[in-house]
Amino acid sequence: MPIKNPATENEDTKAPWIIVVPISGVTPFPGDGLDEVELIRVTLIEKSKLLRSRSRFPVKRHKDFLSRGVSWHNNFESAKMFAVLRFTGTLKDIRPKCLKLVEEELAIFSTCRIGMKRGSSSTIGIIGQHSEAFIAHAFLDTTSKRASMQNERVKQGMPLLLAHFWKDYQKHTFFPMLLRILRGKENVSPTWRDDLRSASILIGRSYNCSDVPTAFLFQMIALETLLTRQGDKYTDDLPERIEAFLGWIGIWDSGKFAARIQEAYRRRCGIVHAGNLNCVTIEDLLFIDDIIYNILNNLIGHIHRFKSKDDIIDFSKKVAAERTLGIKSKIRPKTLQFIERKYTANDKNKI
Repeated sequence: MPIKNPATENEDTKAPWIIVVPISGVTPFPGDGLDEVELIRVTLIEKSKLLRSRSRFPVKRHKDFLSRGVSWHNNFESAKMFAVLRFTGTLKDIRPKCLKLVEEELAIFSTCRIGMKRGSSSTIGIIGQHSEAFIAHAFLDTTSKRASMQNERVKQGMPLLLAHFWKDYQKHTFFPMLLRILRGKENVSPTWRDDLRSASILIGRSYNCSDVPTAFLFQMIALETLLTRQGDKYTDDLPERIEAFLGWIGIWDSGKFAARIQEAYRRRCGIVHAGNLNCVTIEDLLFIDDIIYNILNNLIGHIHRFKSKDDIIDFSKKVAAERTLGIKSKIRPKTLQFIERKYTANDKNKI
């Protein structure tokens, strides 16, 4: 049940609001000084800096109200980081909009770690959405007193540490440019910007998933959002467009990438159309993780060339024509990259 401030409990009154949401999975590195990250509409900010803010986020006057929480727990007291934004309207109208916006931008923020191994960091979200948990189970021998009990940890990984070394590392990734695009600061097609936003949300949510089939499905839909449009023959067009960006790597043919991408799409259809959750393996997910990381990295890294989805489709057709003619590609940028992550058996057990 919401705790209301008597002075502002009328949800039909229009006013300028500061929305403050405690988040988990992100923590400032002690003594480093990086205490804020600006996303698109949302800002992630460390607690003490938020309470010191006077002009941008003047919340100090509400400190006592925030500390009240609920009788059994107060996420505002325990949280180290907050997602904050400003909005004008009535509480009744903006509450669901603002929470949806925070959830989406936290998912977009989660894409900053897709170059890392899956399972190496904890989930990022509103406190309570992705809380760590244990599944308890017991096996009891019906013929004796022999028994076995185990608590299996569901969520694992370290929180993302906000530090200047993290900020410096991000300068060498696609993430800062992705934010510029989504803020409208780069000249790209509006529909392409919308597709990039949708794909980023799906990718971020995939990395916050605790089950392999759902994580795989989110990644496949994100890949389709980036590279295809309605009416395409996905089993042919998807591998062709991925090959345009990655077909130059030495392991494309030896690793049977085209066939594996077609098989991944069939398994995606198996989940969606037949409810077959057992058709996807961890290896399938990790393969698609590498594909989508490299596609997104190359798209954003060459955004001035790929300002719309039409540019991507035209590019892939020209590369395919070069391949048919048996000539060395002059269309592909020489600055395309490919990064493949290696997972040990122990790494896979964490997923």
